[in-house]
Amino acid sequence: MDIEAKGRPADVTMDDYHQALRYCDIATCESMAVGQALANRFEEPYKGWASFIFTRLCMHASLIMRNSPKSRWFKADHDLWDYSCIAPHVRAIMEGELLLYYIAQPPKSEEEWLVKLKIFHLNDCNRRIKLLEVSGDEDGVTFFCGEKEKLINELSSLEYYRNLPGEIQKKCRQGKILTIHSRDELLALCGIDKDGFNVIFDHLSNFTHILPYSFYRIEPNGRGTGIMNDTHKGFIYSGLIAASESLNRCTDIMVDLFPDVKSRRKGLKSKFSPGPKPR
Repeated sequence: MDIEAKGRPADVTMDDYHQALRYCDIATCESMAVGQALANRFEEPYKGWASFIFTRLCMHASLIMRNSPKSRWFKADHDLWDYSCIAPHVRAIMEGELLLYYIAQPPKSEEEWLVKLKIFHLNDCNRRIKLLEVSGDEDGVTFFCGEKEKLINELSSLEYYRNLPGEIQKKCRQGKILTIHSRDELLALCGIDKDGFNVIFDHLSNFTHILPYSFYRIEPNGRGTGIMNDTHKGFIYSGLIAASESLNRCTDIMVDLFPDVKSRRKGLKSKFSPGPKPR
């Protein structure tokens, strides 16, 4: 579909908006159909982990479709025209695309894969430890600290890990990073323009969190109140396009990993369950 973002929110017509909504609907239907078609298989580990990430991407896409005004995926007695209804999910998909690309690359060796996976586990351990410390769960903290120590020892025994730059090794041991590559490096590897990505991502962040940017221009019965207004209609329009483009690339990755599911991509006629009623 030939579709592109308009220059200013006020330039977006309702016809433009419905076209973007349909574009995202197609991308979501195809991703859901592909995701269900490749499920429950015994595959190489990197493909299995890619499928987990893709499942989460599909869930965020479904939430975008359920939350977007005028969507066929959810019926309500009124529409909520606020960018925050989809911003966190668009942001998650853009972020998730980089993680999917990273984990879906065929490893050059068993050690490379083990290092990637153990860095995942260390990051998870670190997050769980912080949560459990705050909640006062001493047994949980003790368990995951033990797991973290085991993972560090296992990593240290791998030559691939020892050949990584010292700063990256340190961050891995601390559980501070999820991927060996930085976000900028992953963007370059994916062929995504860094500046364009950062502008959209930062804009989404302002509506994912309650920051001044999201409420400085609140207007009675208009912008920032959920009532229909040109600004948020334009923002949602651009978010739908960003999510669609990212999701389509993610679906391409999964089709490359599982070529037999390509035929499941049939636009709005893609079959999956549960989902909206066929049009």
